[in-house]
Amino acid sequence: SSGIMARHRGLSLLLVLLAPAFVGPRTRSPPRAARVARSAELKRDGDGALGAVGIGASLVMGWSEWTLKTTGCGLPAGPFGLLGATEGLSYLAVLGLVGYQLFRLATNDSKKQSSLVEVASVLAVLATVAGIVVLYFQIQDYGFVPEAVPTEGGRCSNIG
Repeated sequence: SSGIMARHRGLSLLLVLLAPAFVGPRTRSPPRAARVARSAELKRDGDGALGAVGIGASLVMGWSEWTLKTTGCGLPAGPFGLLGATEGLSYLAVLGLVGYQLFRLATNDSKKQSSLVEVASVLAVLATVAGIVVLYFQIQDYGFVPEAVPTEGGRCSNIG
């Protein structure tokens, strides 16, 4: 019985000594300045996501405009309409990003953005300007603007 107790005491002592290695040291909550810095870091992470989405949307929009200029029609719908949906959402995202930048200019918002958002903003503006130029040439070269949603019997539709 005393041998078992000695083993338990030894095990208890070992657990008490090793517990901080597994659980980690006890810490108090960080000071307010650290919490504010962490909040700013999370905002920058959100800016990174916004920038990545903006860059991707601008690239899809540029591909769509190139296809429109060379063929007279936008991107095909693709499997299950996913490519066409991506194209439409990209146009909306780019125009939203351009609108956000215009809003920032109008309100004199001088807060620093992440470099990814700045790149996305420049690409969005370039894609929008290119879109206006392609629209002009579309009307000059083909005499029509293709419908946004394919319709049966439409010029750029393989439906029906």
